[in-house]
Amino acid sequence: MLLRDKTIAAYHHFRFNGLPMELRYYQDVLLSDSGKRILMVSSNQLGKSLTLDTDAATNFIMDHGKEYVGILVSKSLPQSQYQMSRIKQLLRSADIDVSVEETDDTKTGKKDNSFEITYTFYDERQKPKYTNHLICCPPTGSALGYPANDMWLDEFDFWENIDHDHFIKQVAIPRTFDTNGNLKVFTNPNGKLAAWNLWCAVDKNGVPVWHRYAFNYWDSPGASQQGFDSRSVGMTKAQIDSTLLAQFSSAGGAVFSSEEIADMFDSELSQKGDVAGVGRETAWFLDVGSVHDQSVLVGGFVEPNPLNPDIPLIKAFYVHKYPVGFPLGRVVGN
Repeated sequence: MLLRDKTIAAYHHFRFNGLPMELRYYQDVLLSDSGKRILMVSSNQLGKSLTLDTDAATNFIMDHGKEYVGILVSKSLPQSQYQMSRIKQLLRSADIDVSVEETDDTKTGKKDNSFEITYTFYDERQKPKYTNHLICCPPTGSALGYPANDMWLDEFDFWENIDHDHFIKQVAIPRTFDTNGNLKVFTNPNGKLAAWNLWCAVDKNGVPVWHRYAFNYWDSPGASQQGFDSRSVGMTKAQIDSTLLAQFSSAGGAVFSSEEIADMFDSELSQKGDVAGVGRETAWFLDVGSVHDQSVLVGGFVEPNPLNPDIPLIKAFYVHKYPVGFPLGRVVGN
């Protein structure tokens, strides 16, 4: 029964960097949580992806008494390949023999950028009983059509060109309906975006829907003020909040939130760049920052608003951000 504890199972089966795998306390907490919805926000280099890989690998080799499917979703194909590579490395260290294949899109019959490993359990007569499946894929993989006993979403807040709310409610959660499975989200916080919405979600009684965890730089072994200061040199407050403090930062005091700014992005204007201002009457704005703020020079012009003629559009075609700590005399002088 001890090997049903995933932290003990990882120590017993796997080797990492040539030694038996020892997980840190916060990794043990996450692997031991039996909740159906788990959300972990973390600073960089705390081992959240390794935690995810270990969780996936230990579940993969366990006998669940029936067929098991785990799906690990990463933000891109290269990241999916990396995760699968590290999981296979853990399994090789335990001398686990697995079958590896690429999955096919059921509609086209073509490879769909998903990677699958399988592990079959046999009875005493060496006849197959059932098979464990572990699939790694990006958010667009057709493997997401399978029911899942466990689904892990890696760096969820940084997925691009994805409707996060739609993915959670229309793709991820329905995968666990038939299996009564588990959904686990691991990410650095990226402002008050997708993970923030999950963090704030409550049921009708006001109880958080997700088991929520936040670990930051100060939870890492050997953390020191000197180490924190050296890592934060040149970073903005938002960058420090995300990479070191694991905090959902907001644009406090700003007119627009980061989410509103993202919604206003004009890809056509961005492609034109500086050329967009040629032949137009332009206006220039300089926002002078200090300490952890950045100075920003913005060039823009006014255009009629076809949706609301009384409120013209301001098109910002040029944005130059100065590094944190850049001398103010040089900012103004330039």
